[in-house]
Amino acid sequence: MNYLCNRLILIALLGALSALSCGDNTAIEIRYTAEKKLHNADREVRKARETGRQMTPAEALRISPLYRDVTRFCSVYLDSLDTAKNPVEYNEVRYLAFESSLKLSELFAAAGLQDSSANNLNRLLQSVPLTDKQSLAVYLKLGRTYQSRGAWDSALVAYSRVIEDYYPPVDDAGEIITGAFKLPIKLYQTLHLLGDSAAASREFFRAEQYYRKIIADNPDTRLAAAAHAGLADLYEEAGRWEQQLVELQILADRTRPGYREVMTRIADIYAGPLRRSDTALGLYRNLLDNLGAEDSTGAPILLVRMSLAQMAGRRYAECREMILRLKTEYPKFFDSTPMPQYAFARSYEREGNWTRAEAEYNLLIQKYRGSDEALTAILRVLDALKAQGRKEEALAWYHEARQYIAETISLRPGTVVEARALLYEAELLKRNNQPDSAAAVLVSVFDRFPETEPGRKAAQEAARLHRRLMGSPGVADSLLLHLRRSLARVDLSPQTKDLLAD
Repeated sequence: MNYLCNRLILIALLGALSALSCGDNTAIEIRYTAEKKLHNADREVRKARETGRQMTPAEALRISPLYRDVTRFCSVYLDSLDTAKNPVEYNEVRYLAFESSLKLSELFAAAGLQDSSANNLNRLLQSVPLTDKQSLAVYLKLGRTYQSRGAWDSALVAYSRVIEDYYPPVDDAGEIITGAFKLPIKLYQTLHLLGDSAAASREFFRAEQYYRKIIADNPDTRLAAAAHAGLADLYEEAGRWEQQLVELQILADRTRPGYREVMTRIADIYAGPLRRSDTALGLYRNLLDNLGAEDSTGAPILLVRMSLAQMAGRRYAECREMILRLKTEYPKFFDSTPMPQYAFARSYEREGNWTRAEAEYNLLIQKYRGSDEALTAILRVLDALKAQGRKEEALAWYHEARQYIAETISLRPGTVVEARALLYEAELLKRNNQPDSAAAVLVSVFDRFPETEPGRKAAQEAARLHRRLMGSPGVADSLLLHLRRSLARVDLSPQTKDLLAD
């Protein structure tokens, strides 16, 4: 009991001393009050979200004055703080103003109030003396907000401010600001994905010049290496394989941690688009020979790539030998990875041995249910049966495939597995001369999974069907508009992200 009393007395004394200290220090009082106001606003948001429902416009408008009060309070008192005497508190209060405004914009966006979200961000830029890094973040968010509401021209103005005004894209510590650094290629990727060739060409040129300038202005630095990686991604998106190779070869430094990944990408280009399988095989073998004994994952991945290169070079027996080696030496990898089995079956098909290919495809379909390879195999079997004039078998296979996809979806409803399976269902419907039904399935995939790769593919293909087969260009344009809006929340450039790591 005495211990508890003493503890309470100590807490009371500390509280009194803290209050006295705050009373003597206006800067600390201001910061403390701002933190308390922000905490109250956050608490109201948490309470509103306890139901699990999406934030409604009415709820967002009810809570918004709490966040506005934080920003207004901070901006008023920032003018009264002496930055020389209270630099820490000044920066903290400024950050609280920045944080509260961003949270308010996110609140509006979650409730579908994109105009209010954009207006709030513009007000923040005008009312609070933000740091360069903070204002950059606001312009990025402003661009995404405009894009999300369909105002592409306004979004492009905000994005252009980031590209032009925040160069080079590094913070005070010299670290790369990834959002700004990757923005030029993301703009190109977005427009390229949407099929806007004229606008995409303009953004391609701007991105190329942007990364070239970084390299010229910052030679032999990590920033320059990242710019070479950005160019490699840019050229890959544009299908400029030779130029991509040049950039990757510059990055192929054995002393860098990402050397194997870079060399693998180089080999993949030779094996795939450049159709130089012998060169690719030499690179893969060199990588395989130089793996450490402790590396248990790199070897099977390289063996798969080597088998695919063998098949690209029409050496089908060698392809299968590589896969059998993989199955023997790395059975767990083989059992968990569908690509080797797909390559095994495909090699027989390309060799002209359909009977064996069909058997291997059936094994793939049953063993690796729901994988891209299994679903692709379903389509390959259907196409082959039709080409061979086996109409009754093709019809039976079509119905079995629809049932297979339905069962696959039932195992993983609401996931990307379902989205991917529905893409293949749409392909089956197209092959059965039902473009209207296929388009309906694709639109449903985009509506439910807009920020996933299957969702993006679904929107593109649905737009293509409406434009070319169904005579509905207006519907196609509307789908692409919604796709562009959804892309504001999607990262389209994973390769550069990997190469930015030390």
